[in-house]
Amino acid sequence: MTGKREALLAEAIRNEIAIFTSEDILTVAGIDIREVSELLDRVSSDRENVISEFLKNKL
Repeated sequence: MTGKREALLAEAIRNEIAIFTSEDILTVAGIDIREVSELLDRVSSDRENVISEFLKNKL
């Protein structure tokens, strides 16, 4: 069952009426809030490597 927050975010995405954080988008995608926090912490602590890898893939 979708929570109220997830339902509101999904509706806002469908109607293109808001700006969202990565946490919002991952939550609406169905990822558990604990997993979202872990993922964002990992990316935050390893930002240089994540950006470097992303740029390598774009070249």
